[in-house]
Amino acid sequence: MLAIRGVAKSQERELAGALGRIRAELQAEEAKLRHLRGYLADYRGAGPVARNVTRPALLRERRGFLCRLDTAVRHQEQRVTALRSRAEELAVKWRESRTQVNALEKATDRLRAEDARRDARTEQAATDETSLNMSLSSRR
Repeated sequence: MLAIRGVAKSQERELAGALGRIRAELQAEEAKLRHLRGYLADYRGAGPVARNVTRPALLRERRGFLCRLDTAVRHQEQRVTALRSRAEELAVKWRESRTQVNALEKATDRLRAEDARRDARTEQAATDETSLNMSLSSRR
């Protein structure tokens, strides 16, 4: 039982570590997304200034840049969504693993308590027998 509990604890620790790493990665990717969205908003906010530009080449270049930036934001949103999903999957697996470890710990504790009670009963029986034998031999 102890070996099984050890394996379960090891697996739970591995899942906890993986969950921590993916959460850290998720935070970093969410920060990148916020930065990209801010940059896009700032660049779109510069619209009135850009509208004063009358040269078609500059307008095309600006539209192309906004399009690429929009694509980058969408790509980053997909990345964040995928990481959130993976983080949630790992969290579920970790919770299940933690529940299993707790159950194994309770079972192990229960078995130890039963062993201790059985040993105590055996010892008490031996003590009682010794006392009885001593009592009987002193009567003779």
